[in-house]
Amino acid sequence: MTSQSCKIISVGGISAGGKTTFVDALFERLSPHLRVGRLRLDNCYRDLVAEGYDDDSRRCLEINPEFNWDHPDIINWSKPIEWYDTVKQGRGFQVAQYCFSTHSYQQSSAEVLEESIASNLEVMLCEGHLLLHNAYLRERSDHSYFVFTPSEVGVVRRFKRDLEQRGRSADSIYNQLTKTVLPMQDKYISPCAQLPDVEIVLWYNHIEGIKQLSTTIESSSVNGTGVCGYIRQRLEDGDEIVGVLQELFEVIHPQALQNQEIENLVGHIEVIAQRIYFDICGKNLPRATGPYKAIESLFCRQ
Repeated sequence: MTSQSCKIISVGGISAGGKTTFVDALFERLSPHLRVGRLRLDNCYRDLVAEGYDDDSRRCLEINPEFNWDHPDIINWSKPIEWYDTVKQGRGFQVAQYCFSTHSYQQSSAEVLEESIASNLEVMLCEGHLLLHNAYLRERSDHSYFVFTPSEVGVVRRFKRDLEQRGRSADSIYNQLTKTVLPMQDKYISPCAQLPDVEIVLWYNHIEGIKQLSTTIESSSVNGTGVCGYIRQRLEDGDEIVGVLQELFEVIHPQALQNQEIENLVGHIEVIAQRIYFDICGKNLPRATGPYKAIESLFCRQ
């Protein structure tokens, strides 16, 4: 690989573990000084329209946890492999945006949205929950990072995100987490952190938050069922899902420690960004001139 070849940074980790925030913060730090692009494995899901599923079938699949969106077979791996090879050749290309309402590359308006990836990039940031599972993509990467966040934290964030941003019901989130997301995480995603060519980034460092969360669950009437079971029990007891999630979010991300958490995450980004910049330019990255909006957004309590 020549010194002019684009540096590919591959980022993996559990669902709602902070991968996108990590990549957004790296982009925010590097893009004023280097030509940086971004790719998401979310745009590599199988095209269910092209595979012949009709509208009713696709609507059922969206809420059916038996259709496994977290298994490696749901990815059309030829797409990211082609992307990585093209990036290394310095060529630009178009990326069709996957539509999660139609489960295809055709949007609800019947159009196909595309994003342009520029040619001759210096850094390409790639992220996806299953990205590091693919050996070829790891081999083509200059750096591979596993964003480590405890599973319990990911569950709380996933519940909160899917409820507030994707309009899903608490039951459908619970069923998908327990039947496919968490089992596939244990089988295919978490083991990637132990691979010799993958570096772990401790993206969640509030150990007391995990201890308090564990204590809360253990003191409830649903011992041994974890965060998902605790949330389910609270709902069956008549508590409102929004209130339960906000309560758990305050446990894992206490307001009093927000500045400390942000400082910890910024420290990780600075180390990695400096490494990438030095690899390319042979000198230190200029100082950051402002806050990391991507990191601060992680702690939004609304």
